[in-house]
Amino acid sequence: MYRELKENRPHGTSAYPYTQYYMHHPRKAFHIPVHWHDEVEIIYIKKGTITIYIGEDAFPATAGDLFFVNTGELHFMESDDMGVEYYTLLFPLSFLSFQIEDALEQDVFMPLRQKKLLLPVQLKKVEAEKQITNIIREIINVNDEKEVGYQLRTRILLLEVMEAILKKMVSYRRVLQMQLVCKEICSHIFRRILQRR
Repeated sequence: MYRELKENRPHGTSAYPYTQYYMHHPRKAFHIPVHWHDEVEIIYIKKGTITIYIGEDAFPATAGDLFFVNTGELHFMESDDMGVEYYTLLFPLSFLSFQIEDALEQDVFMPLRQKKLLLPVQLKKVEAEKQITNIIREIINVNDEKEVGYQLRTRILLLEVMEAILKKMVSYRRVLQMQLVCKEICSHIFRRILQRR
């Protein structure tokens, strides 16, 4: 990893290791330099356009787009849109941990921390992702209002985001498995047809 590119700015506090930033109406075109950090970062585009670079990929983003930056992943952003508005939500994966070595820890959180399991980089604006986008908006509101219990509510909502993403990832794997099975069946049928000729 490029140590010199690590962002050393603290995100959140030891008492509440979550933070969110609201970036809006820059006075000029901007470029947030390439960096990485130990926290997961969720980027939600509220308004306008921005280009987000994650790893080696560039993603033109518009209102409603949602991005996930995994721990240790190089990323940067730039925009010349003076009306752009977006949020970044940062938290360590340990914020979601239950401090117990159960199946959830073994199958999800540990692989995420070890980078053996990665969150999808981008969720496109389709019906399935509206649920996640709504949860992200609620997290933002909860942390803006800071009512009693907001830290617990934030953690619960972030876990709901993880649940929705994992369901999406599992259903995607099932689709891929079904495609492979269908391909095998079609190949078998095709071979049988050729044998009969």
